[in-house]
Amino acid sequence: MENKKYKVIGKSSYEGTSKTGQRYTLYTYEIDYAGAKVRVKAFDDVARIGDYLEIGVGVRKTVFGNELTAVITKVHPTPKKSEKNKKGEI
Repeated sequence: MENKKYKVIGKSSYEGTSKTGQRYTLYTYEIDYAGAKVRVKAFDDVARIGDYLEIGVGVRKTVFGNELTAVITKVHPTPKKSEKNKKGEI
């Protein structure tokens, strides 16, 4: 299966505490998937709005057994405005 790039159009986060008392942050990235807004969740703060994500399939352990889930495999950051200007672009 080929990984495709999808644009990040939204980002939100949720902070919580696990049963063992460990703090965590869950990030929800909204991506443009063929014109529809689709959510991908991750524990890493890896992307900003405007970046492109490669999405693959991974396995997640749950209390009900293993499940297939969407996984961020690579981030393609959007070039900063200063980098565009150095290349002669507007």
